[in-house]
Amino acid sequence: MSFQLLKQGAALALVLSLGACSQAQLQTQLDSAKAENVSLQQQLANSTGTPVATASNAQGPANAKADECYARVTTAAQFRTVQEQIVDQQASEKLAIVPATYGTVTEKVLVREASERLEIVPATYKTVTEKVMIQPETTVLQTVPAKYASETRQIKVRDA
Repeated sequence: MSFQLLKQGAALALVLSLGACSQAQLQTQLDSAKAENVSLQQQLANSTGTPVATASNAQGPANAKADECYARVTTAAQFRTVQEQIVDQQASEKLAIVPATYGTVTEKVLVREASERLEIVPATYKTVTEKVMIQPETTVLQTVPAKYASETRQIKVRDA
């Protein structure tokens, strides 16, 4: 797998450098890429301890024994479906301008604090008719002239 990545990396580097170059320049770049590929394969073989297939040892492994027979076996790639969660987009903060919303609100607003003050209020008058005592009752001695009337009656003058 590392070999394929190395090969793909070199090919990618080669393709990326293919811009507008002459054939001599392309050949030079191809030779340079091949040399780099061989160097990377050797580093990989040294680090893992496993030989990597190259054009020079295509007939068998480098540490092949004389009395053993080797066959190149190609095994089809095996795939399996794996479900995993990956980050589709990193968490971020977004500054958004939210337009103001307006509405009609009825509310009591204090216009002036409660206070006390003294005011001159003119007196009001009205005409009222009522019975009032001017003088309390009193006892007065008064000379009342005698009244005379003529009466006729019989009175006994003597006894019989």
